[in-house]
Amino acid sequence: MIDVCFSDCFAGLLKVVQKNIKSDGIFPLWLTLNYGYLDCEDLISQQTRREVETLKYFYKNITDDEMKEEYDEVKANTKVMLQEFEELLNEGHKVRIWLSNNANDRCGLFWICNFLRSCTNEISIVTCPGYEYSDLTNKTTENRNWAAYSNPYFVAEFVDDTRVVLDDEKSAYSRRWEQIVEENA
Repeated sequence: MIDVCFSDCFAGLLKVVQKNIKSDGIFPLWLTLNYGYLDCEDLISQQTRREVETLKYFYKNITDDEMKEEYDEVKANTKVMLQEFEELLNEGHKVRIWLSNNANDRCGLFWICNFLRSCTNEISIVTCPGYEYSDLTNKTTENRNWAAYSNPYFVAEFVDDTRVVLDDEKSAYSRRWEQIVEENA
């Protein structure tokens, strides 16, 4: 089973329980697909550029050489991650997508279904339940993002709520990604 999420933070949480959820790999697709220009030949380059420019905003003393170095590193790491992902797909691993209730994850779902459109591997989704109960505070907290959860073992319990994505559903999500790109162009 390959686990896909759309947050580095949540990927770290999943790695804590990787054996519990029987995962062969955790892939955080950090792509921010819910805003910005999407119609480009190399989406990874465009997304990497945006990520590095965000860093420049926060670290104003960064030089152009440091920016280029960071850009090259982020892009290379992303390409390596996608190659590893494709290798596991070619070996026949199933894909489990951890879907939060936000625009970025929804766009990520559409993108990955488009990316996997010709793939025959089983795809499933674990949807964020939207709440977390704390024994310490005796309170229930609303969480719309998987990354907001603090207890990895609580999160692991939701693996049982995984639902398989039907082929027609995957096709619809893939087409929706194409529509979003067309509307965005």
